[in-house]
Amino acid sequence: MAEIIKNEKGFKIFKVTLEEVQKNFRGLGICDWCVKSCETFMYIPVLHSCYCKKCYNRWNKKAVNYPEDHDFENMVFEKTKKLLNLE
Repeated sequence: MAEIIKNEKGFKIFKVTLEEVQKNFRGLGICDWCVKSCETFMYIPVLHSCYCKKCYNRWNKKAVNYPEDHDFENMVFEKTKKLLNLE
């Protein structure tokens, strides 16, 4: 079941299953970074991408939360919350 994850850098993150990616995002269930399939994904609204946990952790180490991206991130986050019925 999809859930909203707290991120220490302030990014808005969703943890989603393979089935939720396929059903709601119409994706194949492949990590946007390493291009491998997995059962659990981290959906990153500011990137509009799904990463496996390993790639998410690699990205998160280097990621910078820029204030100028917040409007886009919030827009995608709110749309995704509705899509995943998390309101």
